Amino acid sequence: MLVYLEESVAQARLGYQQATGHADLRRREERRRLLHLILQRPAVVPEAIEDLAKSTGWWPLPAEATLVAVHPEAPCTRSALDTDILTDLDSAEPCLLVPGPLTADRRTMLRAALPDASCVLGLTLPLERAAHSVRWARRVLDLAEEGVIPDGSLIPCEDHLMTMWLLSDPPLVEELTRRHLEPLRDVSDGQRKRLVETLTESVTTRATAVDIGERLKIHPQTVRYRLRQLEGYLGDSLENADARFSLDATLRAASLYSRRAPPGPARRTVTGIRQGRG
Repeated sequence: MLVYLEESVAQARLGYQQATGHADLRRREERRRLLHLILQRPAVVPEAIEDLAKSTGWWPLPAEATLVAVHPEAPCTRSALDTDILTDLDSAEPCLLVPGPLTADRRTMLRAALPDASCVLGLTLPLERAAHSVRWARRVLDLAEEGVIPDGSLIPCEDHLMTMWLLSDPPLVEELTRRHLEPLRDVSDGQRKRLVETLTESVTTRATAVDIGERLKIHPQTVRYRLRQLEGYLGDSLENADARFSLDATLRAASLYSRRAPPGPARRTVTGIRQGRG
């Protein structure tokens, strides 16, 4: 009788564990479907999200949410995540949804769950705009992987909005650069590199010849000589506000784009300057 009772208790415990495991698995799947529904584009009607949120149990819809883009190969300690975090860590583009803004406690929780993971903290946006938050966060994660910005854990997306905007269309950056620097097409590679380097410092920093010389480690008189050369090549475009703004944005984007990978001896960067020579 005692043996029978022990076996009965063991079977009951096993059945309970299996039932609990199935319930947890079902709950995780429902929350994953809820996350997909929130991020779906085109957006679904809010009522569909509300209905699914109710079926998942206690998960009140937040007014705002913060999305976190995670590298596919990044480790994550799921047990360290708060219970109200929606997760999809098994897809090709893993992400988390944190209800509300990232408080100090939330950041501590994420550092514990993703201590060595390449991930980006998206912008805190209204729930209906959550898809934009994760899209931008994934773009910043791509830029980190390409080497344009420093990689790391919990990279704030808000720190790289301008970089993301400037590099939103690399082929367009290349075309704008080609058009702006067309007057320099006949100069040698070495001279072109030096002139563009000086032009970039002048346009993007608006610094004096002395400051530019310090940044480039050349004499201020050399800076002034190059600027006079550039005025001769580019004409009045440097005095036009719209043209100067376009040139400024283009040169900044080209400088960022050139970080993507170290070019070989015969490869040209987006500025069209052949590296490894002159």
